[in-house]
Amino acid sequence: MEISLLREFIVLSQTLNYTKAAEMLHLTQPTLSKHIVAMEKELGCSLLERDRRRVELTEAGNVFAAALQMVA
Repeated sequence: MEISLLREFIVLSQTLNYTKAAEMLHLTQPTLSKHIVAMEKELGCSLLERDRRRVELTEAGNVFAAALQMVA
């Protein structure tokens, strides 16, 4: 897994907003979304629950975000 994807996930897990995270990362929102889907596919689990109004970390997403922040 690329480090850039991990950074993207950290920013998204902190903002819980694809648009804000994409702006902070200088990406488009669709690009960020594709990266997160690819990461979830590689890990074999869902990291985020999304609907039109909100984004929340799943249990696996919380664990992964905490682990990444401890390493950082």
